[in-house]
Parts: sequence; structure tokens; C-alpha cells
Amino acid sequence: MIVAATGNDEDNLVICQVAKLVFLRPRTIARVNNPRNEELFTGLGIDASVSATKIINTIIEEQVKAGDMVIPLLTLKAGDVEIVEVELTRSSHIVKKKIKDLTLPPGSIFIAVIRGEEIIIPRGETEFQPEDKVLALVKRASEQALREML
Repeated sequence: MIVAATGNDEDNLVICQVAKLVFLRPRTIARVNNPRNEELFTGLGIDASVSATKIINTIIEEQVKAGDMVIPLLTLKAGDVEIVEVELTRSSHIVKKKIKDLTLPPGSIFIAVIRGEEIIIPRGETEFQPEDKVLALVKRASEQALREML
């Protein structure tokens, strides 16, 4: 795998393309500084892109929207799948429930729970607590259902 994280989109694109085509790296991830370039990166074969600008914009929108708790962290494969972060509140529907007792929306899975300084790999017996930060992998089509569940 290669991760290109310079401050220059053109450099990151070339690094990933050379890694993939010349050095046969199976997976490439690039930092995208200008969000308008994300589609170009995807169209030219970059496997995943991370846009700090898009993440910051999403966080700002999150703070503006009351009750909107889902923050997209990373979009994979042309925006079809996202890794999102959710901070649980006391009123969340899943607090004090175990994963095995929940029915997740299709195309979604919990991938980590951050509780204070501890990172928990979620299993069926994992019980959610208020203030847990939950990372989930979700298909864009199921994002709204996941939002409603949480």
C-alpha cells in the first residue's frame, strides 16, 4: 500500500499512479487538498482519498445542525461507502445495549468504539455507554437509517 499525503494534489496523484502502475502496489490512498479533485482521483484509479477540507467542512456543518451526530471521516470507492464517527449521548437509542441485541441497517457495521483513552474492537457482547465515540463503516444508502438508529 502507498499513502501520498503531501500538500500538493498533483504530487499525490502522480505518487499513487506510479506506485500502482510501475511498482504494482495493490492499494493507493491520497490526500486531496482541493475537494473538487476527489472525482478526478477516483476516475484515475486511486483507491481512496482523504480530504481534510471536506472533513473540516463536515465538522462545521455538524456543529451548525442541532442533533446531527454522524461525521463522515473517509469516503471509499467513489463515495459508495463511508467511515463515520458518532458520539453517543445519554439519549441515544443504543446506550446500555449490546451489539448482539441490535439490528443494524443493511450495509453497516461497527468497526471501533473509543471510550476515553481506550479503543475497543466491538464484538457482540460490547455494550455502548454515553460519550462513547463509535466508528462505523456504512454504505451511503444506509447512512440515514444508521443515523436514525443512533
